[in-house]
Amino acid sequence: MLEGFRRLSFSWYVAQTYPNAENAARRRLGRQFFATHLPIRTVRVARRGEIVEHHGPCFPGYLFILLNISRGEDKWKASTCTRSVLRLLPSSESPIAIPSDYVLGLHEAELDGALVAGVVKPGSRLRVYRGALANRVVECIDSVDGMVRALMDCFGRQTIVRIPVQNVTVL
Repeated sequence: MLEGFRRLSFSWYVAQTYPNAENAARRRLGRQFFATHLPIRTVRVARRGEIVEHHGPCFPGYLFILLNISRGEDKWKASTCTRSVLRLLPSSESPIAIPSDYVLGLHEAELDGALVAGVVKPGSRLRVYRGALANRVVECIDSVDGMVRALMDCFGRQTIVRIPVQNVTVL
């Protein structure tokens, strides 16, 4: 009964864009009904005594695009001719799919605030998003040589833990 329907197999691919044209490529691909994902990274910096957030692509010059590349289907090739898109990786003639878990993991990390980098100061509250202490909130004591010393509530008392700075985000 379902013999007439073709099986759709969508996979994620990496599209290389012109420099600083990731958002333009995403908009133009969206107008053509291509699903895309552009992971955004937040960087916090201290300027004139205030913390300022800058938002930018996690992978400058690249974005993810969901395509159905199957035999006899050439609709996906329109994505390679889109303005602001240079090519699909490694080449537009024969792109290689990447695991969906990778893109979904990046999206979850973005939603969880894991793609936030910036100023870790004593007294600031931090969320641990990777490692044995994942999903815990700790209070920063100090940050030295890429490691954060922090206070964590453990069994009703304060315990000092050391966590790599890349595993925490500032709340």
